[in-house]
Amino acid sequence: MKVMSKAIFMLLFFMAFQNVLIAAEVIAYTTLPEAEKSKVYTLKVNGKEIFVEKFKDISYARFAFSGNIKLELTASKTFSSYIISPKSYEIPSRRAENTILFDLSKPRKLILQLENVEEKLFIFADAPEQDKPKLGDQNVTNLKDYVDDHTGQVLQTKQIQKAIDYVSAHKGILYVPNGKYLTGTLIMKRDVTLYLESGAIIQGSGNLADYNDNGDNKTGTVTSKKGALIYFDKAENAKIIGRGVIAMQGTKIKTETNQKIRVVNIRESNNSEIHDIIIRDSGGFTVHILNSNHVTMKGYKIINDLSLVNEDGTDPDGCDGVLIEDVFMYTSDDAVAVKADHRLCQNVLVKDCVFWTVKSALKVGSDPANGARNIVFQNNDVVHADRALALYVGKGFIENVKFIDNKSEFVGGNAKRQLIVFQVSNSKENHTERTKRGIGYIKGVEVKNYTAYQQSQNKSLVSGTIAANGNIHKVSDVVFDHVVIEGKHILSAEQGNMIINSKELPKDPNLTFKQIQELKKSEPKNAAVTTENIVFK
Repeated sequence: MKVMSKAIFMLLFFMAFQNVLIAAEVIAYTTLPEAEKSKVYTLKVNGKEIFVEKFKDISYARFAFSGNIKLELTASKTFSSYIISPKSYEIPSRRAENTILFDLSKPRKLILQLENVEEKLFIFADAPEQDKPKLGDQNVTNLKDYVDDHTGQVLQTKQIQKAIDYVSAHKGILYVPNGKYLTGTLIMKRDVTLYLESGAIIQGSGNLADYNDNGDNKTGTVTSKKGALIYFDKAENAKIIGRGVIAMQGTKIKTETNQKIRVVNIRESNNSEIHDIIIRDSGGFTVHILNSNHVTMKGYKIINDLSLVNEDGTDPDGCDGVLIEDVFMYTSDDAVAVKADHRLCQNVLVKDCVFWTVKSALKVGSDPANGARNIVFQNNDVVHADRALALYVGKGFIENVKFIDNKSEFVGGNAKRQLIVFQVSNSKENHTERTKRGIGYIKGVEVKNYTAYQQSQNKSLVSGTIAANGNIHKVSDVVFDHVVIEGKHILSAEQGNMIINSKELPKDPNLTFKQIQELKKSEPKNAAVTTENIVFK
């Protein structure tokens, strides 16, 4: 009986051990061609070394896994302390000399900062791919059947475009195998799924002449300016998926020509999607989504050169129904900026993302000229920004915006240094173009369960403005519900280091000094004349 019990125990132990091994799977991605190995960081996951690539001012590692994994990160430089962000994940860790050890049980996009070490490390720990396309399947086309070179030495624009056109006609998948594919502008067509293997990189040319006129920096209309590397033009049901990389040479082209080539322009392309890839080195807006409906942006990672300007992360512009979910953005300008340059923008959801930006993180504006409404920012982690929550109106309007369960760490370091800015400006009141002239409003904003781990250097601002004719353009119906700053529940503007109504007066050159003084006198004393119904609870 004892022998049988022992045998049963050993069998159960072996089965349990096997289940642990099966559950803990680590999938190392193929190293990209010509990738530079980091001299600062090495990473092991469950004892398996993961390649760490140096890119611009950071290093990053990428892999997929399932189950519970152990990470060992070793730095070649001495450091006194470290931070694993997002802080909200509350990842337990310990240190053994220059090695940081911690566990993960779910996919994460992490930023590690070591004191006295300028180079940050990003860890992209993905879930395993589901329904991965297979070469040989009937609807899968191999890009290598079309190109002459996959080492990045010879331009392949025409060859890749021919493959895209063929796949569009047959409504299939264009499989991009591991390798480097040098190209100029590619036009995405309807019913194409572009799949990138983990070791595949579509590399934008460093020559401006290789890019087509497919949209300027604001409108997406054809102009004499250059546009983007990947251009969705009325490309319904077009997708880019996989674990590979799409990279511009934005820094090079911007430095040499002052042109801001984007990575992706999406124009009038309903049901378009981008999933999981890495997008690098944009020269302007990284992903601009113009006048498109039912767009899904999910799981991708943006890594840009912080020395450039105007590198917004992902901007929905005049769209209806955009989901931006589980996206990582490291960029020099706004992470997400909801725009409305040509038509109303509505029904946008930004959730579960991680942001490091030099400018604003969760933003509507700068001026949604045709209006923005029904915008939700939910459960995002702002690791670094100059402004965490931002609403800006000039001529347009903003209605029904919700900031729910968002967190911010460091806010500052640039022009404004404010946690929150909700502002109506009279900057467009006397615009030289009549159709662009006017002043709008902000109405119906909820900030719920917002946690700021640090206060900003400058005061937050909620302010409307007064027109030249004396009309008041308000920020109204704003609710701050359980806002916590540095551990303190904020129940008033004073507690939140916030200015409610700055009483901005008209910037009208025709007004005399006396008229301005009369406007000041007409303001009710101690009243927030450009704001209404601002509630803390």
